[in-house]
Amino acid sequence: MSKTIYEKLEINVCKILCDDNQGTGFLISNELILTAFHVINGCEKIKVTFYNKEELEGTLHELIDDKYKELDIAILKLNNSVDFYEEIPILDIKIQHNAKWISKGFPSFSINSGENILEHIDNVVNGQNSLLNSNDIRLDFNQKLNTYQGFSGSPLIIDNSIVGIIKDEQLERGSAKELKALSIQYFKDLLICLNIVVTNEILNQS
Repeated sequence: MSKTIYEKLEINVCKILCDDNQGTGFLISNELILTAFHVINGCEKIKVTFYNKEELEGTLHELIDDKYKELDIAILKLNNSVDFYEEIPILDIKIQHNAKWISKGFPSFSINSGENILEHIDNVVNGQNSLLNSNDIRLDFNQKLNTYQGFSGSPLIIDNSIVGIIKDEQLERGSAKELKALSIQYFKDLLICLNIVVTNEILNQS
């Protein structure tokens, strides 16, 4: 029986520890993790922990140059490949306003739990790339917290596919108002160079 998107996220998404800082990343192959660059920037030793409590170390991939650092994108290469990776399609599409989205991450207030899935019918895209002053996508969410620190590097899921990466939060009066994400289209070339399949067709999945 094929796994649901939630089961795949449970397996693929990992906690990233960089000294005293915590963030999120997710597998895009058996040995590669996609995350936000600021999560691991300046870190001497990068530790990643998966759902099964397996802890591995990662290093910044040599293809991450200034262009991708400026986009806040990083690829980590694990010191050992894993056999539990569950493929989630990576989709390069125009992300529509009001599209429903979900994600999964490791918030800093929950040290060991990755059970915080941002899933609600009111989670919607609040702005298209073409409508913004930058390449960020604005994400509205129903689950209101004072901070979403630690969710940086989480996958942006629409139609059961990875369509981008969550980068950071938009604060207003000290509270998180929106999350900001980056579409796959801005670093699709990097994924292709790594032999990661990127499609532009929505697949029928559970």
